[in-house]
Amino acid sequence: KIADLQREVVDAYDEAYLEHWRSGRRIEAFQSILCALRSPGQIPYQCRLAHLSEQREDGATPHALILASGDRISGRLQEIDSRTVLFATRHTTWHVPADAVSRIVMSGAPVDARSDERADEHVVMTNGDILGCRIESLRDGNLRVRQRFAVPEELEIKVSEVGAIVFNGRSRKVADDSIYLRLRNGDEISGIPSAFDGSDLVLDVPFCGTHRIRVD
Repeated sequence: KIADLQREVVDAYDEAYLEHWRSGRRIEAFQSILCALRSPGQIPYQCRLAHLSEQREDGATPHALILASGDRISGRLQEIDSRTVLFATRHTTWHVPADAVSRIVMSGAPVDARSDERADEHVVMTNGDILGCRIESLRDGNLRVRQRFAVPEELEIKVSEVGAIVFNGRSRKVADDSIYLRLRNGDEISGIPSAFDGSDLVLDVPFCGTHRIRVD
């Protein structure tokens, strides 16, 4: 079957990567990763990247930043300021323009289907209520929004009461030389590889800056 052949191609590149890596040939290992990522077929390559677990010691569920491109990153929402989202993972902080964000899921519960049907900016509360609004800022544990009425009213909501913040940013075209990575913790990131120093893969993520991803 075609799917089986595609899987064999990816597995072959994966074995080549492991062999190069264990022998200390880091550049060759990096090249094997790129070949696997760019191999024909729609089967995502399970790249052997460091598990960037964001599970906190208190057992809190990590937030999920879902970009308009479909990329998904686990971490903690730190702040929203001047329509820029600051989202922290263990090794870096993402600065993402709001119009490049689809949504930020704040709790482990699935987002109501009614939210998926909306194209406007809104907030989904933990009790299921949906508030159509413009998201202004988030700091000190409080989310500030402006309701869309004849006379807009600014509200302040405790983050603990928020299930998801939905920007519904527009998806952009992915560059032809982009690669797609799926991390062991389920994160999915696409971007343009720009460097590899033997331990970190440097990825240029459109509209989100340059980020280093550890390879083990």
